[in-house]
Amino acid sequence: MNKIKIFIIFAIMIGTLQTVNAQESETERILKISDDEKIILFAGFSIAIIAIFLFLARDIILRKKTTYDKQEHESKKDRTYEKYHSDWGDDYEEVGKRGNTKQEKEFREGLANESLLIIIKF
Repeated sequence: MNKIKIFIIFAIMIGTLQTVNAQESETERILKISDDEKIILFAGFSIAIIAIFLFLARDIILRKKTTYDKQEHESKKDRTYEKYHSDWGDDYEEVGKRGNTKQEKEFREGLANESLLIIIKF
C-alpha cells in the first residue's frame, strides 16, 4: 500500500514538472474584419438593443388614455388611483360582478348542508 502511495506522489510530481509547448509560437489566427463588416455588426447590435427596449416599453407605449388621465385630480399627486387600478391587481374580483357558475352554486349548497365539511374532515 505504501509503494502505491509513493508511486502516485512520484507520478504527480513528475507530471507537474513537465512543460508543454504549443505547436507554433506565433499563430496566424488573427480575426480580420473590414469596415463594411463592422458597420453591419454595429447596426445589427443597435437594432437588437432598440428592439429589446421597445419590447420592454410596449405597455407604456400602447397604453390607452382613460378619462382619469386626461383630467386633473388630487389623487394623481399621491398616486392612489394607480394603487387600486394597476395591472398587478388583475385577479381582483369586484363586488357584485361575480358570476354564479354551477360549481359555485354546488359549493354554497354543500357548505349550507354541512356535507362539504364532512368530506373535508376525512
